[in-house]
Amino acid sequence: MLCVLRDPKGRSGFFLTHQGRRILALPDEAGEPGEQCLRRFLFEILLHLQDSARLTWQPDLSAYLEVFGLDKFVRLQNLTSKLLGPQPILAEEVIEMVYLMGDVPGEMKALITDPQSVFMFKRQSLEDGTMIAEAWLCPGTDGRKRPISAKAAWEAARRQVLGEATAEDRALLTVFVAWFMRMKTSKEELVIKPEHQLW
Repeated sequence: MLCVLRDPKGRSGFFLTHQGRRILALPDEAGEPGEQCLRRFLFEILLHLQDSARLTWQPDLSAYLEVFGLDKFVRLQNLTSKLLGPQPILAEEVIEMVYLMGDVPGEMKALITDPQSVFMFKRQSLEDGTMIAEAWLCPGTDGRKRPISAKAAWEAARRQVLGEATAEDRALLTVFVAWFMRMKTSKEELVIKPEHQLW
């Protein structure tokens, strides 16, 4: 199924499901020219056709992705699919995925760069629209466990990708990656939101 759409503010975007794989691509907060959304749309179609084709040779579209500003966007989608799928994912790939979540324009960027947002597993949805969730915890320097701030995790991942990580960053990312690996094996539902919006 494929639906081309606009969000409530009239910005361009698209929603795509293909062979059970769900992709949602929306513009950043400032809006995005329709031309850019059409480029994303085109490459998503081409990549999915490649995945489903039974050809001995397939064109390499990767050279075009950077030209159109889509290389990070596609890389994030590929890493997310790998995390949620049956194939193994490396710790370095999880860290890169988190970095890209805050680097690629869109709804996820706003969530992960919000200093009040934390990573959690959804436990229960309530009738009033709130939910009960289990926060991902990480020991602080004083030994006490605290929720993992989405922004702190993203900044640590960014410094790791850029080769500027501190010992504190690496300690946080070790715990953080372990939570992601738990999500992969347990199929628990990830939630990234400010705590006050949950309960």
